Formats: sequence, C-alpha cells, structure tokens
Amino acid sequence: MALHNIDVIPHQLPFDTHEIFEVCVYSTMVRTTVTRAPEIVSQWISDVVSANNSRRIGKMLVGVCVEWRPFFNPSTNNPPAATLQLCVGRSCLVYHLNPIHISGGGGPTIPSSLVNFLANPNHTFVGIGVEQDVENLKRCYSIGYGMKAVDLRNLAAARYGMRELVSGGLNDVATMTVGMDVRKPEGFSLMENQWITPNLLFACIDSFVCFEIGHFFNASS
Repeated sequence: MALHNIDVIPHQLPFDTHEIFEVCVYSTMVRTTVTRAPEIVSQWISDVVSANNSRRIGKMLVGVCVEWRPFFNPSTNNPPAATLQLCVGRSCLVYHLNPIHISGGGGPTIPSSLVNFLANPNHTFVGIGVEQDVENLKRCYSIGYGMKAVDLRNLAAARYGMRELVSGGLNDVATMTVGMDVRKPEGFSLMENQWITPNLLFACIDSFVCFEIGHFFNASS
C-alpha cells in the first residue's frame, strides 16, 4: 500500500524568508522548514546541533535527499536549480539551491554553517544514491567536500545478503527494514502554496525515511 493519510499543516508564518510545515507520515509529525534564506539554514543547523549536543551523543545521523531540476545534466556549465533536504530526527530542512547561491553570482552565498555541517566528520549522511548527489553538489555548488556519505542500499545488501538491493530504490530498502511503503499515492495534491509542492513534500518524506533506515542500521557508529 502506498503512502496514505499524509497531513501537511503550514504554520503560515508572516515572513518571506521561510515557512514551517508539520508533516504527518506514518503517524509521526515531522517539522519541516522550507527556505531560500542562508540565515534560516544556519538557524536550523544551530538548533539540531544544540539538540544533539544536549543528549551528549557526539555523532549525528542525517537523512539526505537532493532534488535536481528536470533533465539536469551535471556536465553543463550552468548550475541547476535544486533542493537539498536534510533530516535529523523529527526535524527536516528543505533548502532551495539556485545559481545565485554560487559565490560571485550576484546573490547570497551558501552559508559557511552548511559547508561546515556537511564536512563535519562526526556527521553521517545516509540516502539512496547519495554518493552521486554529493559529487554533483561539489561540481555545481562547491559544497559536500569531506562529506561522510553512506548509501543505504549497500548496508541493506550486506545485512540481508541480497546483492540486487544495491541497484534498488528507497521503497525496496524501506519496506524490508523499517516496514514503510514510500510509494507515492496516485492523484495526490496539495493546497496551492508558494513554498512546497508535492515533489518537495515527498522528497522531505524520503529524507525522513532515510534517517529512520540509517537509525535502524546504526549507520553513524
């Protein structure tokens, strides 16, 4: 059965920098911050790092998903519009990456807090096909260097002795490990909103599910 009973509740903040949504998936509320503003990214990072430090965990597990614009060709000289989704526990970030974020491109640069967060050796980033996403982030946005990335398909293939999982998708791994079916429901729609589309919503959910699978495998150890 595909994903169902998805609730999306906007906070309707009076700002043009960001919006926060409460996304309910599998009876779990995931607070999702959607933004284009570097300062909001820095605040989200500060919040999740502080929460992690308060538990004296040290290492941090981060679910990651990158959505590229349609027909993205990584060899092009023009950086693509993209969104970077990060999830730590029940807190997700959806950061709109655009060509203006490139230093010298006439707009705000990507915050150093994000560069450092991605490069922190105590942070493990888990996803599906994440190594290729990291390479494209390096090529197009000059971020992701030193990033400790783990493809969940490799962990699942090793755990269950099923080599075919290496070329599988998120749903193959999710159903086998955490019992979540993340296939997208047909005909799903959202109320018109400038901040989030169905594709971004499902990418956010994917990053949350990646975090859950990474936790299942204790991938940050």
